[in-house]
Amino acid sequence: MSIRLGANPIIWSNDDMRELGAETSLETCLAEARLIGFEGMELGHKFPRDARELAATLDRFGLACVSMGRNGRGAKVGGDRDAHRCSAHGGTGRGHSGSHAARLHAGVGGAGDG
Repeated sequence: MSIRLGANPIIWSNDDMRELGAETSLETCLAEARLIGFEGMELGHKFPRDARELAATLDRFGLACVSMGRNGRGAKVGGDRDAHRCSAHGGTGRGHSGSHAARLHAGVGGAGDG
């Protein structure tokens, strides 16, 4: 059995305190995640909100949408609409089922939805 890892973009920038990592572009985040060896990313505030644009952005870096993060108050970042956008890219918005998400579980580097 092989293990594939996904990451939370909080490693590069923070969703609750957006000034932390504000200078880091989404492209830098995704390029570095792939370079490190991650195969998927949770959604964060810098990600496109349109499902097709999200898919195209992640595809450029060979990454899958694996899960949705939660902010410090326990609410899903982006809400149910973003869960649908993640689903449109092969994830479920939860990281535990779906074509990509069944093989990838995000949770490295931040407060994922576990």
